[in-house]
This record gives sequence, C-alpha cells and structure tokens, in this order.
Amino acid sequence: MSERATYRGITESAINGGRAMALTVAVLHLLLLSPVRSQAQRAGRAPSQALPDPPHDSEHPPGDSGYTATGDDVMDLLWRRSDGYFHEGDYANAIRLHRVIVQFEPDFTEAYSVGAWLIESLGREKEALAFLKEGLSKNTASYHLYFEIGFFYFKRKEYADARNYFAEAIKYERPSHVDRMYAHACEKQGDLGASLEMWKSIVVANPADAVAARNLARVESKLNSTRTR
Repeated sequence: MSERATYRGITESAINGGRAMALTVAVLHLLLLSPVRSQAQRAGRAPSQALPDPPHDSEHPPGDSGYTATGDDVMDLLWRRSDGYFHEGDYANAIRLHRVIVQFEPDFTEAYSVGAWLIESLGREKEALAFLKEGLSKNTASYHLYFEIGFFYFKRKEYADARNYFAEAIKYERPSHVDRMYAHACEKQGDLGASLEMWKSIVVANPADAVAARNLARVESKLNSTRTR
C-alpha cells in the first residue's frame, strides 16, 4: 500500500476518534500530503550531503500516552516521516513534524531533543534552546531534558549553567553518562572537590569502569597539586 493510501485509510478510520484525532489527521494532510521540495533540492545539495544521523531512532517511535490504537498509528507515521524528511535533507519539514509530535505527545522527550538538534544544526541556537526549555517545562520529573540543556551549555563552555542543569538531571533515574557530565562540568567550573566526589560515586557503583577510575585518579591528583601550592 502506498504512503498516501495509508494516510487516507487512517483518516477514514479516525473520523470518530474525537477532536484531537481529527486535528492530528488534518495536520497529516497539511504536512505530509502536500507537495514540497526538500531543503537539499532547494539548495542544490544531494541528500547524501546532509547532516550525519541525529540521535533519532525511527524503530522506536513515541510510546503510549493514552492515545487510541489509531492515534498511535498516526504518531508512528509522523515520527517515521520526520526521519524520512531528515534523510532527504529537508530539515525544515523534519522540524515542523517534531513540533507537531510534541503538541500531541508532550511527554515524548526524544522529539524535543532531536528537534532541537536539527534546529541547532541549522545555526538557530536560540531557537533550539527555547525548544528544549519548552519541553522541560512539560517534563520536569525526568532527567532527559535537564541533561540536554546542560549539554547545550557545556558545548559552549558555559560551565556554570551546564552544571546547574546536570545537577537537576542527577536527581532522577538516569544513565551513567549524566553523572560523568556533571563531574566534568564541576571540574571545568573549577570545583575539583565536587568533581572528585562524583567520580568516586561512579567508581563505587561500577568498580570495573577503568575510564571512571582514571578520571578519579586524574582529578584527585589535580586537587592535591592545588593544595600543595
């Protein structure tokens, strides 16, 4: 079945799906069925010259946030189509779809982080940060967007802001790289003591982590050298 036929089938099955579903389907028609030229075509650039793959996993589309099965199908298509736009080099439409996705599934933090990555890749840094903060305002009980905003600042060597957001991220269940970035931000900010304590906790949690052990030894040596001056 063609993509157009698939969307048409979803439209027909969603007629009685309620106002939110009707609006979703309308957005599908506006964004997915209208003919558009990709950004790569407009710029005379082949899709193969596009940006490297973003942190976007099209095999794991948005999860269940209370939508009907039809609603999940629509969100799945939006997510996959945004990935398609990216690989075509049409970043503007990929971003548009991410903005649509978060309107209907505001707790899908990956849509915010990937959308912000795309916006930032186009040089629109303030807009990217604003999109991340919009997502954070709706997802304050998750580490994810605190971390993404912290990393945004860290890349720009704004270590105080980076540390503040990483500090919020580590209050929630999180992967280990969040703790590592907090330790690095503390060190970059000049707080070797806080950095050392975080590296210690990482090593205690995983004694076999050789990289963390080396960072612990390095920061400890650095701290000791400052004390002997």
